[in-house]
Formats: sequence, structure tokens, C-alpha cells
Amino acid sequence: MYPSLDVQSMWPTHLACAQGQIGGHCIWRSGTTLVIRHEGQWKLLGIGVYGPGCESPSRFLDYGMYHLWVKRIVSKIGQPTISRIANNYVVLRRSTSNIQRFGLCDAEETTKEIFTDSATMLAPHDEYDDIDPVITAYYNVTLLENVDYHCIIFQAKKELNIPGTPLIKLRRTCPNGDNSCTSTRQRTLFYYVVIKFKHICTFTVNAYGVYIVTNGTDVDELGRLVRVS
Repeated sequence: MYPSLDVQSMWPTHLACAQGQIGGHCIWRSGTTLVIRHEGQWKLLGIGVYGPGCESPSRFLDYGMYHLWVKRIVSKIGQPTISRIANNYVVLRRSTSNIQRFGLCDAEETTKEIFTDSATMLAPHDEYDDIDPVITAYYNVTLLENVDYHCIIFQAKKELNIPGTPLIKLRRTCPNGDNSCTSTRQRTLFYYVVIKFKHICTFTVNAYGVYIVTNGTDVDELGRLVRVS
């Protein structure tokens, strides 16, 4: 028993009701569909909610009220998402088969690691043995067309007990000044990570996903450290 369960607040806002002419009385699982045939085409009217069905009065989510939302979400499949978890922790995703996801990686997304990299960077010393207060490093990232990137984690951690936390930013780039950079439906996407730190920092990349098509391209090409200044 759940005495504090608020059934009214959980009830779907938009419902369609229907009743079958045959089939007796039954109980069905959620996900049953209500469709009609109109002018030679099948059209989805509703999605069933767990409960009575067949010849019993049945309730369905009114798909017409959610159609534009579903269409918008589906249209974004294949577009990358960036989630800033902390100043030194960023997650990048790009999947051609799933809807967009945000936030921390979950267990389902991290079952298969396809790339990993790590670099420890030390601030350069000058002739007076002084250390530049803020160092900037750059890491290039390439998202290949034949890989579903379920989750790519970029992290920067300080190695000394000094004030301040490293800062990382993820930026999109276009090779050769290509104006198509405004599109996220390109087969191959290019990014770079800006890493700012003091004294010493360890930067790590962990990528999880699956191959879509094997064409001989190695996922080890995902990223590389290009400059520290």
C-alpha cells in the first residue's frame, strides 16, 4: 500500500478513450497502439496505458497532443550534445540511432570503451624558475562517421594541493574554414578542448560506443594533444 501516492498528479493530461467490438475483456500492458485506417493509410491515434482493454473501455495517451514534440525529438537524432558536469568535467555524445541524452554517463552507455587517452602536463619554467600562473593546452577531437559515440568523458585534474581547479571547454571547429561548420549532420565532426591549469594537470579522455560500419578506420584517431602554451 502507498497511502501518500498522488494518483491525480500522475494521471496523463491528454487521453483518448476507445472500446473494442470483439475480443472479450482483457488486461494489457502499456504500449498497445490505437490506430485507424484513413484514405488508405494507417494513422496512430494513441498509445495504450496499462489496464483494461479489448471490449472493456480502454484509455490511451492522445498521440495528437504529443506529435510535434515527438517529431522534434526524432529530428535531433544524430546531433551531438555537450553536458558540463563541472568546470573540469565535460561529456560529449553523438549517436545516430538514439535520441539525445544529457548529463552524466550511465552504466548502459559505458559498457564498451573504444578509446582512452591521458596526458600529464607541467607548466614550463623560465630562467628565474618562475611558473606561468595559468597554462593553456589544446586537444583535438574527431568524431568519425562510422562510430556511435554513446559517451565521451573529458576530465582535467590537478596534481598538487594548490588553490584552483583546472578549467576545460569544448569547442567546435571547421577544417579549412569550411562554412558547413554550422551543420551538425556532417558525417565527421571536429572539436578541440581548451584546458587551463596551474603548475601541473592530468587530462584524460574516455570514449564509449559502438562501431556502425567497419571500414578500416581506427577509433584511436579520436583525439590528440596538439599544443601547450
